[in-house]
Amino acid sequence: LRFLGSDQYPPDVERHLIIASDLAQNTPAISFYRELPTRDALQENKRYQSLRVPLGQTDVTLLYMRHEDRIEAGRLIELWDWIFSSMGASLNKVERITG
Repeated sequence: LRFLGSDQYPPDVERHLIIASDLAQNTPAISFYRELPTRDALQENKRYQSLRVPLGQTDVTLLYMRHEDRIEAGRLIELWDWIFSSMGASLNKVERITG
């Protein structure tokens, strides 16, 4: 993802990013399984800040693989929409798939 924000990637080229994922971040620093974080909590998280990349005008398509867990899909997708937007990207399509 860092390539999309680098000087090596021409700014006038259309950018499309396709992600197939369950969207459930799970690391010691940030875990969506314990509790879905708020936007404020993410903004205050130093690990989250270090992972952010400028995606500038990138159109994102999510192929969402739903879990059979307690994570509410609507809230999870809404959080990722905000994450992408905060990095300059637009979440244009979410397609739910089985995996």
